[in-house]
Amino acid sequence: MLSLWSYMQASAYIPGDPVVTGFGPFDQYAFNASGNIAHRLHGRLLYDGRRIRGYQLPVSWERAPTSLTAIRELRQAPLLLMLGIAPADVVRLETQAVNQTDSIADIDGASPTAGSRLIAGAPDVIRTKNFLRPLLRGLRSQSLFPVCLSRDAGRYLCNAIYFLAAFRRLAPEVVFLHVPIIEARDEFALQSLTDAIQRALENRMTVGYIDSVHEQNRPASHRVSRLN
Repeated sequence: MLSLWSYMQASAYIPGDPVVTGFGPFDQYAFNASGNIAHRLHGRLLYDGRRIRGYQLPVSWERAPTSLTAIRELRQAPLLLMLGIAPADVVRLETQAVNQTDSIADIDGASPTAGSRLIAGAPDVIRTKNFLRPLLRGLRSQSLFPVCLSRDAGRYLCNAIYFLAAFRRLAPEVVFLHVPIIEARDEFALQSLTDAIQRALENRMTVGYIDSVHEQNRPASHRVSRLN
């Protein structure tokens, strides 16, 4: 087993616990699976000794950004994984957020002007493809639902909070995941998806450590040589 120092050297280790956010109730969704899953993940231990920090954000154009930036663990978090719900029986790992809104009212009754920009002077699109492969592998290894990449996070709070977090670089890695709409009584689906997301985080957060252990245990003739 590698020491923590060897692990840090091998995997570009960034200290701190990963943060997961979900949303609270809105419109006809008195139960929001994304917020429930974030709550279930809170405090779970990952392979490398870190714990997941889970939070629920209000579906509010004004209060969601404030609640997000107030999370203390974000100051040290190596990864921010945000969850939202979408009406499809598939888990969607989003690859981009757009600097645009729609005029959909939030739980406070507020709504922006359709087509307005989220942040003046910011890019039209922010992409986050670089961090997704380990997450995809982890999700696909355990999820009950099909898993796919998506290029459309919508124009509501999911897209807005995703764009804000990525633009402000609230964590070194910012990822958004849309999960299916699941009813509160469907305990099996909720728990299975929670476990799959934990597996995805473990696969991402410990990929350097796991790869290093595998490399250390290989016969010398099978090890990958690196150029200096």
